[in-house]
Amino acid sequence: MKAYTLLWFTTLFLFLGSSTVTLHCQTVTTDTAKGLVGDVCAIRFTITTAPTSHVDVLGKFRLSNPTVFYPSYFNSGVQSDTLTFKLQRLNDSVYTFACSLSRALQDSIHNIYLYGETLAGSDSICTVYYDSVSCNSNPVQNFVGVIKSTSIGTPLPYVRFASLEVGYPNPSPKFRTITWAYRTDKESDITFTIYNILGKRITEETILKQPLGVHLYSIIPDLEFPTGAYTIHMKTNSGTAQQRFVIFD
Repeated sequence: MKAYTLLWFTTLFLFLGSSTVTLHCQTVTTDTAKGLVGDVCAIRFTITTAPTSHVDVLGKFRLSNPTVFYPSYFNSGVQSDTLTFKLQRLNDSVYTFACSLSRALQDSIHNIYLYGETLAGSDSICTVYYDSVSCNSNPVQNFVGVIKSTSIGTPLPYVRFASLEVGYPNPSPKFRTITWAYRTDKESDITFTIYNILGKRITEETILKQPLGVHLYSIIPDLEFPTGAYTIHMKTNSGTAQQRFVIFD
């Protein structure tokens, strides 16, 4: 008889500074979700507004470890509601989203669920950073969610390391911002160095005492970047990572 190890995923959402965010007469709260590896997990956030039958929510979120949770779609969980959404994956860690919720009757409490698959990844923790969020054109304070997994049976041997995602857009026209998402397993000085295809160093920048988590690094390629292929190299106190990108006129 085969023995199986079940992994339970617990999602705990926390707000920066408090459990409720209030701005422009609106509040956003979240709850806790659980799921088995390979199953779909639904993470709810609740928006409280003045009575209305239509809510538009858009923004961006970043995953500290996309090997733990893979976002798929949004739903309201109410059959009589109509919810349309756009979920765009910029790279493994960064997503933009837009949800338009229409309801049969006016209400002041609106639930929206982000559905995704729970994964047996390279760690037991994934932090979800929501930012640049607005509701009906009113800005909402940033909030943070934490997905935690625990195992029944022998604990899994997790390996934590720094990583650098593919930049976006790629290829990129000159003078347009290119952004990379990167994550660190602990506080570290981060050095980004960009080389051309011949190995010549073009730029170098060091960020001191970057806290653990997922972050963004951006450049605007100027006249120092003629059309061609480049490599961005990231060095941390727990390892290195690199990605290639292309610039065109």
